[in-house]
Amino acid sequence: MKNQRPTSPPLLLLATLGAGLFLTGCGLLPGGPDEPRDPGVSPVSASPSDDRPSASPDDRAPEGPPSPDAASSPSGAAPDWSAPTFATGWEIQYRADMNLHQATQDGTGCDVVFSQTTGTDQARRDGFEPGGTLDALVENVAERAGSTPVDVPADPYRIVADSGRTHEFETRQVTFDTPDEHRTARMGVLWVDDAELVVSASCPTEAWDEQQFPIAVLVGAASISGA
Repeated sequence: MKNQRPTSPPLLLLATLGAGLFLTGCGLLPGGPDEPRDPGVSPVSASPSDDRPSASPDDRAPEGPPSPDAASSPSGAAPDWSAPTFATGWEIQYRADMNLHQATQDGTGCDVVFSQTTGTDQARRDGFEPGGTLDALVENVAERAGSTPVDVPADPYRIVADSGRTHEFETRQVTFDTPDEHRTARMGVLWVDDAELVVSASCPTEAWDEQQFPIAVLVGAASISGA
């Protein structure tokens, strides 16, 4: 299996990494079959995301072991994020044109992004794997930052779906040393049915450890619909 993506360079905006630096993600593009795309990009579509209120640290869903298999959506719709729409200390915006939720933490420079695209059925048939998305993310940021990323050990993201199943994301954590700041990002990718779900958190490295609890609360308030 080839650990890369079958599409053009990453095009989906995932998170602001500060000082005009962007973390860009999936090579799969949102949009209907009649919308123009770059040559060589697999045709995909985006599904609207369900709204889900944020949870407090005491009532958010606990992490559990990954589900042994991914359930197919009974409605036929692609799995998608049920992302929080409000959380204290965070400004949360939804970009319908990209099916992307971005939460920016007040005063820290930290952000968390949830995004979804479709088209993984064809990617699997072409011999590609979810880890290729992580490689593309890191390579893209490294190119923009002019910095060689340093990998840091990280626990995988585990997120509970509305069905009660827990999905484990392939996860990678890296740091970048740019002329403007030292920054850490933790990115996770899940392929389930025809959907690719990406969750990304990033902070200035000096704030990373201190902000892990509010980031964990925010991510724990998210769920996955149709999976």
